Amino acid sequence: MAKDHEARLTAPLTAAQRDEPARLPTLLARGSGLDTEAHRDSAARRRRPGGPPVARKQRAEGVTKANSQV
Repeated sequence: MAKDHEARLTAPLTAAQRDEPARLPTLLARGSGLDTEAHRDSAARRRRPGGPPVARKQRAEGVTKANSQV
C-alpha cells in the first residue's frame, strides 16, 4: 500500500527528481567525512521478527522506553 501511495505521489517527477531527496544528505555526509554506510544493515534488522537484537534483549530484561535511557 505504501509503495502505491509513493508511486502516485511522485508520478509527476522524473527518476532523477525522485532520487534527489536521498542524494543531498549523502553528499553532505560525505563532505563532512561521515560514513555513509554506517546504517546499511538497519533495514535488515528491522525486518527480523521481534525487532532489532537490542530491542529483543531489552524486552526480555523488562526494559521499556519509559525506564530506559537510550
